[in-house]
Amino acid sequence: MQYAKLENGQLIPAPGEVRQDGMVIMNPGPEILGPMGYKPVEYTERPEISNPGNELRETYTDNGDRITVTYEEYTPEPAPYVPEPIPDTTIRQVAMFATMAVNTMSLSDEQALEIKDLYPEWASFIGKSLDAGFKVLYEGRLYRVRQQIDTVLENQAPSELTAALYEEINETAAGTLEDPILYNGNMELVEGKYYSQNGVTYKCTRSTGQAVYHDLSALVGIYVEKA
Repeated sequence: MQYAKLENGQLIPAPGEVRQDGMVIMNPGPEILGPMGYKPVEYTERPEISNPGNELRETYTDNGDRITVTYEEYTPEPAPYVPEPIPDTTIRQVAMFATMAVNTMSLSDEQALEIKDLYPEWASFIGKSLDAGFKVLYEGRLYRVRQQIDTVLENQAPSELTAALYEEINETAAGTLEDPILYNGNMELVEGKYYSQNGVTYKCTRSTGQAVYHDLSALVGIYVEKA
């Protein structure tokens, strides 16, 4: 006969040995276990599970002179979904695909600027070719390739010195007197548009046809006039 007691709803089996009066008693009987609060345990017949996927759990009832163990069927909670970790190589491949695929999308300059960090770094094309219209990232700025570049040279990074090759893409303003375009020193000027630099607004009187890099103050009378 198995002996046990209930503590906080849990069935605690009786010990297999008890120390009493300096002696160790192996397999103690009811005369020793009873005063310690242990009672005989009576198990009911274990039923069959009626619904596949369900499980059985024990329930305990203290009847005073004995503890009765019965069973109840229940539906277990589904195990939480733990996604398998994505290998670093896969993450790098996805990132590489995104940087190459972004140039195949027909995006406005405003849309391109919103996701500019997805564009490939200019340095990754050193020694390679670049097609006109391709967009690259350099020092946190987004540039559009103005003409076919057969071989990208390390000493010809996007800058005012390579304005014929690269044009920086900037936040687009309306180009009106009230909302002039912020001039950054590497931009094509369009006739009739207004541009702002160093707090001064200028009106373009003649399109440049390509990006220019001089300060607007130096282009007064050539391409612009003060508004």
